[in-house]
Amino acid sequence: MVLIPVLDDNVEEVVKELFKILDMIKNAAGRKYYIGCIWMVIARQQKGRASAIHLLSSILPKLPNNNGSFMMVSDDEESVNKKKTDSP
Repeated sequence: MVLIPVLDDNVEEVVKELFKILDMIKNAAGRKYYIGCIWMVIARQQKGRASAIHLLSSILPKLPNNNGSFMMVSDDEESVNKKKTDSP
């Protein structure tokens, strides 16, 4: 995940290409492992932390809260919420 700090660069061509590479990594490694790696980047690296948070917020699904705002959930929470709504 040494590529994440490169997202701080302001060169649009580089950032677009990096998003393509990160998407290929996500598809190859699996979404859950990929999200875990992004959390590790956030915890361990100062440089690129804001970009990693932005990237993570764009990946995680958003569900409406009771007060109308949105919250992010992980895959595990999403499957639990789906089971709750599917049960009679």
